[in-house]
Amino acid sequence: MAQITEKMATDTADESADENQASLSVLLAALEALTNHLADTAGKSGVGLNSQDIHKLGGEFSAKEGKLFCLELSAHIHESLLQHERELWDQTRRRPFERLLVARFSNLFPHEGELDSGSGFVSRRILPGFFMAIEMMAGQELFEKCHRACKNLAKTRKEEQGSSFLWRDFYVDKEANVLVDDTLAVIVPHFADFDKRFRWLRNLMNGHLAAPDDFAFEGDIIAQWQMDDETLMRMLQSLFSVFYQRLSEDGGREKVVQRYGEKFCADLQTVLGHLGLEA
Repeated sequence: MAQITEKMATDTADESADENQASLSVLLAALEALTNHLADTAGKSGVGLNSQDIHKLGGEFSAKEGKLFCLELSAHIHESLLQHERELWDQTRRRPFERLLVARFSNLFPHEGELDSGSGFVSRRILPGFFMAIEMMAGQELFEKCHRACKNLAKTRKEEQGSSFLWRDFYVDKEANVLVDDTLAVIVPHFADFDKRFRWLRNLMNGHLAAPDDFAFEGDIIAQWQMDDETLMRMLQSLFSVFYQRLSEDGGREKVVQRYGEKFCADLQTVLGHLGLEA
């Protein structure tokens, strides 16, 4: 289970990374390495370097160390493009509370074509059924109340930060995430009969999948894809991972009890146990 939470933490860190700065750092490191290589060689020769020597050394550098720098830079550029794609997609959505809910397991969404690999990815087709399930368990009144509060908070953050506002930063906003935590806390008792609720959730999402054309970029099998038990388990692990991490911290259980009560904490630990996330 430690590996699961470690991966979740890594995914969050990757999302927040400034890939533009990382790419620049790789370029500067490559230039510094090349400069040092030329300077060291010139110092050892005692007579300096002519243009032919410099071209030769540059070619040698490109074939060895330069190749590694190129691979690293290529990876950062690829991640930067993916981040840009996610930001553009985020801007087309209008319900920030739903974004925050989805952010809890968005690390399981496939990039272009990845759904075909069969590696436990969660297709975005489940989103209509997922939101329906959360609203049914939490209650329409609470769901809409959290939506309004989150929308107002996002508006405030946008006004405060201006053009520097990014949704991926809002995903880790402490005040906003309390709304998600409180909503998830309300639905925990609904998993008292875990197996029954698990089947209900799987069937509800599979019965209300979005049109495959909406997310055709995920892979060729998009039309045939359905949520299975293994993938749903991974999704629920991600969804409730914040509570698992909190209970694992020193004094974490006391904080959970203080906010939600002793009975909730006991119910939560039972649910986490079913998910294989025993703190």
